[in-house]
Amino acid sequence: MDRVILYDMQQMQQPFVASGGKRALPGLTDWLTQRTFDGKVDVGGAVRQLPMKGPGVTLIISDFLQDSFVDFEQEQEAAGKILRFLEYRRQKTAFLHVLSGEELSPEHAEALVGTRNLIDLEEGSSLRLTLDAASIQVYGQALQAFLAKLGQACALRGAFYAVCSTETDIYQLIFQELRKLYDF
Repeated sequence: MDRVILYDMQQMQQPFVASGGKRALPGLTDWLTQRTFDGKVDVGGAVRQLPMKGPGVTLIISDFLQDSFVDFEQEQEAAGKILRFLEYRRQKTAFLHVLSGEELSPEHAEALVGTRNLIDLEEGSSLRLTLDAASIQVYGQALQAFLAKLGQACALRGAFYAVCSTETDIYQLIFQELRKLYDF
């Protein structure tokens, strides 16, 4: 019997188990709408709590914006540890890297030029910045390096990696972008 087990990295002890095909969809939808996206989450720590009992597929959906990933020196090592652990547990792994359209396309962020308060919705913290075209360009370059390093870490361990925009239509994401998982 095929089944899907979903975990919220903030509540690893309360998974959602979906089986039964289409009949599981209403419960799955309810469970997903109850998720909150606030606070800090240790992706590596959450993965180590997964009670895997055999081979399977592990799909990690995250913005990967935690210190161990954002720190350029530690990024590949943080991803590598997770990927090695899941490989040891006989899991095929996929990282879905979710970012907003503004985060992914800073070249279209003319509205950000000037002094702005950036608010971290997950933690509730804010940062006052003065941005100009040059600083936005530096951000864009750092973002591309960040995405490339994470993609390289996944490729090195045979994991699937995709960058997903929150602005992408859900049907396009599922039926076009994520369809690439079948080739993986």
